[in-house]
Amino acid sequence: MSMWYQAIPQQVLQNFVEDLGLFSNKDAQMFLWDAKGNNGEYVGCFSEQYCTLFNDTGLDDALDENSTGLPTEIDEKLKLLDKTLSRIDQEKPQNVIIESEEMDVVRELASKILILIEKLNAEKFKNGNQ
Repeated sequence: MSMWYQAIPQQVLQNFVEDLGLFSNKDAQMFLWDAKGNNGEYVGCFSEQYCTLFNDTGLDDALDENSTGLPTEIDEKLKLLDKTLSRIDQEKPQNVIIESEEMDVVRELASKILILIEKLNAEKFKNGNQ
């Protein structure tokens, strides 16, 4: 069985890290999810970002199959992040989602995961396994 972390293209991994960064940053959420573009439509939204992070990358399947190839600590935090995100009512206005207590938990979890992934990538680079 192929491990997700080792098998995904570098660009997908970079997008994954950027998406985690967005989930960790309230100001970025306000800017992207609660802002309207020239056509009056929202620039982005919570549900789109959630789908991008877990579905578009294949992470949801890898977590279900325990095949992320990531350390257990990161896997557990990603599963908790997914569970927390799934409990948020996506029909609520974006500003209500952003200000919710659940999103405070999401931001904290995403920040912790980012730190762990940065350490993992630094170790990978140090060992020459780019």
